[in-house]
Amino acid sequence: MKRILPLLLLLCLAGCGGNRDSESLIVAASIAPMADFTRNVAGDRCEVVQIVPDNASAHTYRISPDKMNAICRARLLVLNGVGLEFWADKAVESANNKNLTVLDTSKGLEIKKSGHDKHHEGGNPHLWLSPVCAKHQVEAVRDALCEIDPAGAETYKANAAEYISKLDALDKEIRDTLSKRRNKSFAAYHGAWDYFADEYGLTEVGVIENSPGKEPSAADMAELVKKAKETGTKALFADTENPTGCDALAAELGTKAVVLNQLTAPNYIEAMEENLKLISEALSR
Repeated sequence: MKRILPLLLLLCLAGCGGNRDSESLIVAASIAPMADFTRNVAGDRCEVVQIVPDNASAHTYRISPDKMNAICRARLLVLNGVGLEFWADKAVESANNKNLTVLDTSKGLEIKKSGHDKHHEGGNPHLWLSPVCAKHQVEAVRDALCEIDPAGAETYKANAAEYISKLDALDKEIRDTLSKRRNKSFAAYHGAWDYFADEYGLTEVGVIENSPGKEPSAADMAELVKKAKETGTKALFADTENPTGCDALAAELGTKAVVLNQLTAPNYIEAMEENLKLISEALSR
């Protein structure tokens, strides 16, 4: 990353060197959920640029020159936080954008130190997978937009209120659906579902991949199989980045995994509603 930062800085300065449209408000958002939250709050007052593409892993992404240029021109950079955007500090430093406000939407939330995702400084970053945490993140986006663009404050507040009401409805739907499931234990490929599980009374018996790209040892897999069998766990959560990651465990348990969408869908609520259907199906086994 250090080797390419001087080039990125030159590209960024070139992009910032032209005349800027005083009416244009550019907001950069790190991952798909942050971009979707921001679009719903901003409406048509802002141009929202998503930094990490839908088909890229947030855990390993290396920022591209065009996205670096967007950070150079942005008034706001919306981050999930908790170390997910490992590239952010270097990018902001290189951008040297004096008009840029950096928003960490995790501030004020209780961060889980579960042991999963130890590669992330500060804890588990998958806050957005709990709609309750997502509400907090939307409120943070609202407040930041109101601060950088006071003229649009009433619009941002109204848009945020409307979107939060949809998140409330999603939260209720999840609670109502999962309260009817007798078996509430699951195993996952990746430790993404801790916040969701705690919010809705589910129990994670273990994960296959504790760090991105690190395969579990035979002993780790044996222990996970043992725990799953002892608890009668049949629900396995794979993800869109590695849809076959749970296949070996599924074979051991005589079940199949459902593939959940962690962050690649452009519409957060629709993705979470689809996730809910799959989670409910898996817990019904």
